[in-house]
Amino acid sequence: MNCQDLTIYKELNVYVMALMAQGQRPWYPLYEKPITFDEYSKEYLEVERIVKATGVSITHDKNQSSAFYYYSGEEKDTIVIPPRNQFADPAEYYVILLHELAHWSESRLFKVGEYDYSTNELIADVVSASLAMKFDIPNRSWANYELYAIRWLKKMESNPLWIFEVVKQANRVCEFLLAFEN
Repeated sequence: MNCQDLTIYKELNVYVMALMAQGQRPWYPLYEKPITFDEYSKEYLEVERIVKATGVSITHDKNQSSAFYYYSGEEKDTIVIPPRNQFADPAEYYVILLHELAHWSESRLFKVGEYDYSTNELIADVVSASLAMKFDIPNRSWANYELYAIRWLKKMESNPLWIFEVVKQANRVCEFLLAFEN
């Protein structure tokens, strides 16, 4: 099963990055209300099944205020993420978990250093947004856009084809992760 057409996400990312570069924040009223764990349990269970099937090591660290993927060779890599109760709602937790799972996948699909840090961040953002949409999980996470929008815009200005490479690799990561559904 493929991810949905990522052309839409490429256009959305360009639009969102342009807004962020102007100091504006996108707003999606559909996702404004808080979400409880019960409301989307089916979608969350599908993500949990994929995570479990990957065998990825996940450490819930109450001393961490943000999530990250730690790689020191395939035998010793892990996703470190705050406990679920430290997130505003389950959707926020799972979107961030999908983002870190994308980084975990990158270490299996790409050569170390093949892409720079900000490119890997956009790939992971496109993957988490795509999978969140597939599983009907609201995505309100704009932290990376705020941190990297200027860098991404500069990359697109210097190499207009760069965004197509990002989308191509994001689709590759999506397909890799969705293969764990079966």
